[in-house]
Amino acid sequence: LSLYSRVYYLGSSTLGDALSGVPTAITDLDDFTNLFGSSDAINLNNIELYLNNLTNGLYFVKVKPAPVATVTISNAAAGTYTVIINGVDTVVTVAANPVPTLQSVINAVKEAINNNTAINTYVEAEILYDNAGVPVYTGAFRIRSKAQNPFTLTATGANITVSAVTVPTVLNYWDYLSTIAQLIKTEAESPLGIIVCPEAFYNLTAVHERNIVGNRLENVARVHKWMAFIDPGKPSNVINSIAAKNDAFGYVASLGHSAYYYPYAADLTDNDVSPSVIAAAYAMQCYQSLGIDKPPAGSDFPLKGISKLRDTLSDGQKNDLAQAKINIITYKSGVGFVPYDTLTRSDDPRFKMISARVILNCLERSIQQSVDVSGILFQSNRARGVFYIKFRAVLENVVGVFYNAGALYGATAEDGYHVRCDESIQDNANLQNGIVKALVYAVPAGTVRQTETVVYPIQIGGIPTALTLG
Repeated sequence: LSLYSRVYYLGSSTLGDALSGVPTAITDLDDFTNLFGSSDAINLNNIELYLNNLTNGLYFVKVKPAPVATVTISNAAAGTYTVIINGVDTVVTVAANPVPTLQSVINAVKEAINNNTAINTYVEAEILYDNAGVPVYTGAFRIRSKAQNPFTLTATGANITVSAVTVPTVLNYWDYLSTIAQLIKTEAESPLGIIVCPEAFYNLTAVHERNIVGNRLENVARVHKWMAFIDPGKPSNVINSIAAKNDAFGYVASLGHSAYYYPYAADLTDNDVSPSVIAAAYAMQCYQSLGIDKPPAGSDFPLKGISKLRDTLSDGQKNDLAQAKINIITYKSGVGFVPYDTLTRSDDPRFKMISARVILNCLERSIQQSVDVSGILFQSNRARGVFYIKFRAVLENVVGVFYNAGALYGATAEDGYHVRCDESIQDNANLQNGIVKALVYAVPAGTVRQTETVVYPIQIGGIPTALTLG
């Protein structure tokens, strides 16, 4: 089985530029200090909490500020606008009809830059937004490095100017996006895991910026078959459960690759710790000890080092948050602090539960790896469907392991999965190109979120009669 074994933690640090964008194992705080120096307070709090509960599985991914510059359109007029990036010209000619506006000129220049294949792998142009996520067309837009690398920028034209390319001292939301983009490109064969980015959600004050980061985390999770755990804005911004529902609204995961957690907790010295890291630390212990079919919630692994929650929720608030697909961190009497729900951001009932998504992720990765090492590739696809039989046997072996381990639901194997690979589902054009298709139907083990128990009061000696009557 391909098990979840890592937490990919994105954050800033004072050292370790050479490790920027590279997942690096951290087993204790000395490791972190030696490799990355110091970091934002929320990161230090989270890393200490995680390592106080388990010392394996944490992989820090340094986020480095990306060079950025501003392009200003001083007057929306017809004419030629030229932006030169790394010596490559992007030329935009604006016609007099229809009458140009700042919005139309900015969009034309921005799109031309992003569509220039000679430079669009290095930089990205984007319009500016206000705190409500509304585009601002006051004459300026930004150009930022997509991989934290420096770039040169000049412009020609009567109505266009550019600022100097600078490296900000504080991370902006696009810095997290740049690192996420690196992970998408470089970590295709990485172990499965959970990706978190608490610093972004804690420090970014604009909701739309947090939404962009969260949805991009979901994107990398979908690409690599990970899970993304998302935090609210910091407690002073997301002050209660109503605010949490509004904050979570913009996060979408149609196939269930992300989950949202609330509220923040406090450590033993009253520092904020992020709910995503609490949930991730619980999940890692859960998967290592009980298996991937165990939902990452409940009372099995109470978290050490937590003193209280920043928001104490009533039963009604907990139910309301569950309806909004928000997972809570709570205190269970006699147990401790634990995550106590397991909902993804998906509306699709097939992907509603984190455990279903994790099981499917592991199954897909296991099939991929098994095919790679089975010797099934680069064989002859000859007469009588011999190859189809071999391919189906490889897949059935993998899925059968999941069923026998309890990760699939069903009284019999036939109830839990079915593999189909035969001539009838093949496409001739694909066969000509060496592509053979198989269909795997799998029923992930279900998640129990609540139970219903009915108590019938029966008079003395009345149970046999009651059972007969049903």
